[in-house]
Amino acid sequence: MTEARPQISIIIPEYNAKDYLVQSILAFKKSEQKKFELIIVDDNSTDDSPEFAQQYADVVLKMEKNSGPGKARNRGVQASRASIILFLDADVRIYPDTISKVLAAFQENPEISAVFGSYFSFIKKMGLLSLSLRSFTIGFTYSTARSHLYCSQRSI
Repeated sequence: MTEARPQISIIIPEYNAKDYLVQSILAFKKSEQKKFELIIVDDNSTDDSPEFAQQYADVVLKMEKNSGPGKARNRGVQASRASIILFLDADVRIYPDTISKVLAAFQENPEISAVFGSYFSFIKKMGLLSLSLRSFTIGFTYSTARSHLYCSQRSI
């Protein structure tokens, strides 16, 4: 977290997630990359999550009504200052090198507009990646401009 223009904005939607945020924020403090903006979007919690988040995040936004994580993420994008957006959920703990790997993916592949990461247990069961790969890996790319990428919530 820094006052200079960040390289990456990390956007976390949360709803009554204080207990999860504690672990998530501790992981951010161990990150080897320090130039990031942490935006926490509170989805109209009824607990003290927003007050807790205020102590650690660069920006805390509060939704007027509970609208779901997709709308909360989009609200975070509107407030972000960085050209790279990293969406994480409140219960996710990153590795110390996660942010650096995401930044490196964009720097080494300027044609990409998105990277995708997944949980190890899921990708191991599916046989998609070897266990030697950690954190985020490039999973797909878009040729559209990064400024046009927004997350939306939809039913399947």
